[in-house]
Amino acid sequence: MTIFRGFLFFFNLIQDMRDASTWPLAHLASSEIVSVEGKQEEKAEVCQTGVKITCNVKKIHMAKEQYAADIRRQLGMSPLGNIKQSLSKGWQEVQTSAPYVRTRDSLSHAGHVTSAAMSSVGVVITRRLAQMRYTHSHHTISVPSMR
Repeated sequence: MTIFRGFLFFFNLIQDMRDASTWPLAHLASSEIVSVEGKQEEKAEVCQTGVKITCNVKKIHMAKEQYAADIRRQLGMSPLGNIKQSLSKGWQEVQTSAPYVRTRDSLSHAGHVTSAAMSSVGVVITRRLAQMRYTHSHHTISVPSMR
């Protein structure tokens, strides 16, 4: 009885292998029979499926864009705010750059030197005016009066 079961198992296995080996050939033979109309229907179905997929992807993309916009609005992020932030960051980078710092320091030094020079000129002018007043008060010129 055991030998008979083994034989049946082996026979069924061979039969399954034959069926499996002929199945793709049978499928190819039936697909060759498909008419031109059937092929056009299949192409139309593929196109329609592609359109549906495209529409779904667009809907999902728009929903995600809307969600991202809502989150940005909740966080207070706006296009104008982004521009302000970019400008502020850029200005801060300029202020910390080496050329800007050197130029700022040079102009500051030049301003101090100019201020000191103007102060000295002011002192000199004040002294000259004081001297002129002193000399004019001692040397008065008499002008004949017109009668």
